[in-house]
Amino acid sequence: MGGQEAPDLDVLIIGGEIRHELGEEYREKGYLRIGRAPATLRALRAYFKSECLVPAAEEDLRFPGFIPRATVYLRQRLSSLGLKAEALHTVSGRREELDRLLRRRPRVVAISTTFIIDSAVVDSLAAYVKAVLPGTVVVAGGPLIWKSHRILELSRTGSLSPESLAGAAVHHYFLEPQRPTPLDAAAISRDGAEILAALALAVRGGGSWDGIGGLARYRNGRWRMPDAAAASEEPARIDWTKAFPAASDIYFPVASAEGCASRCRFCDFSSVSTGSRAREVPEIIAEISSIPESGGARRVFFTDDNLFPSLQRARELMGAVLASGMRVYWTAFIRPEMIDTEIAGLMYASGCREAMIGVESGDPAMRSRMGKSTDVGRILDSVNLLHERGIHTKNYFLVGFPGETERTLKRTVDLLNSYPDDARAAHRHLFFLFMPLAMSYAGSVEGRKLYGLRGYGGSWSHSTFDSTAAADFMKTLPSLIKPRISPAYPGEVPELPELLPRDISRIYYLRNRLAAAGFSGNGTDPLWEELRSVFGPGPVAP
Repeated sequence: MGGQEAPDLDVLIIGGEIRHELGEEYREKGYLRIGRAPATLRALRAYFKSECLVPAAEEDLRFPGFIPRATVYLRQRLSSLGLKAEALHTVSGRREELDRLLRRRPRVVAISTTFIIDSAVVDSLAAYVKAVLPGTVVVAGGPLIWKSHRILELSRTGSLSPESLAGAAVHHYFLEPQRPTPLDAAAISRDGAEILAALALAVRGGGSWDGIGGLARYRNGRWRMPDAAAASEEPARIDWTKAFPAASDIYFPVASAEGCASRCRFCDFSSVSTGSRAREVPEIIAEISSIPESGGARRVFFTDDNLFPSLQRARELMGAVLASGMRVYWTAFIRPEMIDTEIAGLMYASGCREAMIGVESGDPAMRSRMGKSTDVGRILDSVNLLHERGIHTKNYFLVGFPGETERTLKRTVDLLNSYPDDARAAHRHLFFLFMPLAMSYAGSVEGRKLYGLRGYGGSWSHSTFDSTAAADFMKTLPSLIKPRISPAYPGEVPELPELLPRDISRIYYLRNRLAAAGFSGNGTDPLWEELRSVFGPGPVAP
């Protein structure tokens, strides 16, 4: 593929594989599949409308309902600085497209780690690029790199246990500076656009990039760290008309703020960010207005860890959406204690189609240990308020946090099974396995001592539970939860233009019944024919 042609690109930006969350190997056993594809709403629609062609459904693996924000922003920012840049938002199922872009001989290949949690995945991508273009500069940036640098800083303070350090060194960079890697550099920044631009300009001009601030360099078999990380950049705005000019029913990522002010004890975000930086509401509305319409609506996935940090912010943001006159469908993470009758009404009026809720546990004592509100009844009240207005929910749970027992897990399942199921809205669940992350409170020296926690990553134990028991519980989930409530399929959007809430509720029910029966899409089944009928006859644009 090489040759001596002149480079046709300054920068190629690569996103990782479609994200597979921790515990996916257990959740996927409860999925209904069409060929290789999980039977998401979009995959089912494509299958039935293409006269049952499996490849049509499998396209959802290559073009899921959500896209990463970082690759789009980086391309637009670099282009605005006069650099010729292209982006491949994910390499999942798109190796041929990657090869085509590499034939343009980019001077710099940047790997975004928004959806990559393991350095081995980054190294694999970098090695592939180097095998094709040995002279290309390969740089990585994003959350994995930023966390790697933060872990290195914490390692010097003594706040991380030896077990956490040993485990983190396997999946992160810099702790073992002489560990081989095909990377040439890493951007030590929460954002990285300006570092990448400086690197690309230096490479294009044939100059040195040793003095670029915030850039770690891998040379002569070891990492050379910068004196300091780069300063954080202002929250970025994207012009979506430039990235996706055609109508699309995917959900476009919009950040109304960056960072998280919460201090959940299982999460490592609090060690990465010191707070939340909010964008001006008019700027957010301007970005939303650039999203192409599909079915008369613009679709938004707010990427914030918590969209409503206060009632004032909630009223301001939703009021601005209503005042804009745009028809917006949106989904976001919402803390249940922020949802009352007024807020639920504003959410519906402003176009909320699904609220993502970090429930974590149905046991009040467990939620207290996690740093969450103990009012479990408020969670159910919030779900009911949303359900009454036709707003779906996607509910996140954590299995195995210190204090977990069979009794606490039963309370969690009981809470989920008490969700309404009269088809006015539909509800999904996503269970994660607890992992003692290096930068979380649970993984710190203090946390490990408090919880009697041993091990790291996917192998751990504490006084009440261990990773084997957590995995065993995950395997039983499909049989414990009522079929009206669906597991969250990877990359699945919360709605489609032609489906009403009651249709989605019915699809979830039929899909779960078929999956439980082991149906593979071959042959006939009354439930399968009923599922087909929900999508109705006639062609629908994918």
